[in-house]
Order: sequence, then C-alpha cells, then structure tokens
Amino acid sequence: MIKFFRHIRKNLLNEGLPAGQAGKTTRYFKYAIGEIILVVIGILIALSINNWNGEQADHKREIKYLKSLKNEMESNLKSVNTEEQRILDYMKREAVLAKIMSSPKAVDSTSDKTIFNFYYDIYNNDVVTNIETGAINEIISSGGLQYIKNDSIRKLIASWETKTAILKLQEEFLKDTSKKIENLFFDEELISTRYFYSLYASFDTQKLGEPLGENSLKPLLQSKKFESLCLLHYGRCGVMINRIYPKYKASLNEMIDLIDRELDK
Repeated sequence: MIKFFRHIRKNLLNEGLPAGQAGKTTRYFKYAIGEIILVVIGILIALSINNWNGEQADHKREIKYLKSLKNEMESNLKSVNTEEQRILDYMKREAVLAKIMSSPKAVDSTSDKTIFNFYYDIYNNDVVTNIETGAINEIISSGGLQYIKNDSIRKLIASWETKTAILKLQEEFLKDTSKKIENLFFDEELISTRYFYSLYASFDTQKLGEPLGENSLKPLLQSKKFESLCLLHYGRCGVMINRIYPKYKASLNEMIDLIDRELDK
C-alpha cells in the first residue's frame, strides 16, 4: 500500500510541467501533499495494527480469566454438592433422634452407645463448604473486570462476595447450634463427662480411670433443652437444603453457563 502511494507521488514529481518558477512551485506543492498523505496513511495503519494487537491481548486475558473462573465455579459446585449430601444425612439421623425423644418407651430402649453415635455422627462435625475465591479475587484485585465483556458475568463477579457471605453466615448459625448441643454432652448435671468420654474407643481406662457410679446418657434425651436445640439444628439444616444451597448452586450454574457461551463464541 505504501509503495503504491510512493509511486503516485513519484509520478506527480516527474510530471511534465511548463518551465519557470510557477511550474516548480506546483510540482513541489504536489510533492509535499504526497508526503503528508503517506505520513498520515502510515500513522493510521500503525494505529490499526496497535489497536488490533491490543484487542488480541485483551481477548487472551479475558479467555484466561474466564477459564480460571469456570474451573473455580465447578470446584465450588462439587463442594456444595458434597456438603449438601452430608447435611441430608444429618437430617435423616436427626429425624430418628427426634422420634426417639418423643417417646419415653423409645428412650428407655435406646442404648448409650446409640446416643453417643448420634453425637459423633451429627454434632461432632461442623458444616464447612469449601468455597474457593482465588480466581474472583484475582480478577477484582488486578482490575481484570475491565477485560470481561459480558455484563452478566461482571455483575455476578461483583456480587459474589455477598452470595458467599450469606452461605457462610448460615453455616455459622449451624455451627453455633452444634456447639451448644455439644456442650450439653459435657454438662455434668446431665451426664458424667468421664462416662461420656469412656464411650470413645480411644479412652484409656488404665490412665484415666473407670467412670464411677451409675451412668447413663438417657437423661440427655429427656432434657427439653437438648430436644429444643436438636430441633433447631434440624431446622437450620433444612434452611441450608431448601434455601441457601439451591440459590448458591443456581448462581454457580448460571456463571458456568454464561462462561461456556462466551468461550464458544
């Protein structure tokens, strides 16, 4: 393209003109215009190339961010599904426990080992969903949002901290209830702590001594406070299953779907 315009300029310069100063002036004027046109065209081409290179670099950054974000969302979805199943298992066991506590006959026929297993299987483990936020944090902290073209993805990224905070808050409520239930298992007024510990397979009676006197965990099942806390825990598990996790999973799936569409373009 540049050679083409240089050829035109050369033709203008060599064009036969009448002799005299007026002819020389016209010829040099045309030459100057040709030079200006060539410079302008060169600048425009250079700008176009720079813009194209910049757009390509920005697109590569966007693809990198989107892929890392998708991997993170898929990992989070697996974590939510894992904890969701764990809570469902808790709720099944708690439903059995609640039914036992509603019947004095059932309480009498329940062994201490069974009561201990309810504690160990349900209340001894906190619900902690492993939510990864490294990719989102990097995008936000590095100014990467400017490279994400899809407005819906950008809005989801901007609101993700709030969505995660809501989930974590509900987990804290559940953890607090579990802690209160756990404390009752170590309440000497209800049961012997030494006896409760002796139900652990690792309890060393040689070093720690045998529990003294008559011991039973049944008073725990007859405690109204214990029953209320267990039902509260069951209800908060229900909130996680019916409200918190479904909304969070919907946002995860929405993000993954939006990213897939962008990557397919």
